[in-house]
Amino acid sequence: KHQRKPKTNLEEYKILVGDSVRYQCPICQLILKRNYILKTHLRIHTDERLFTCEQCGKQYRTASTLTRHTKSVHFKIKEYGCEFCGKMFSSPTNLDIHKRIHTG
Repeated sequence: KHQRKPKTNLEEYKILVGDSVRYQCPICQLILKRNYILKTHLRIHTDERLFTCEQCGKQYRTASTLTRHTKSVHFKIKEYGCEFCGKMFSSPTNLDIHKRIHTG
């Protein structure tokens, strides 16, 4: 479950890049395409973690990261298969690390 914080007015971070509206992080100046992406990005700087695993209590910045954690750690789901040997992994990162034994 997660808690809601008061809404931040992200309109003040809106900038124009060419003909496109973008949003710029006030802390690191990273330019992002959508206001909701900036909202999530800002959690990196505040270490705000709104999503808590009900099984182990570990906290995450995004719902998708919590879902990935739950599937791989608690349900042991492995969706990513090695094209060389067929071994399965719970994340694309772990698969990429593994594939180095085949490709060098």
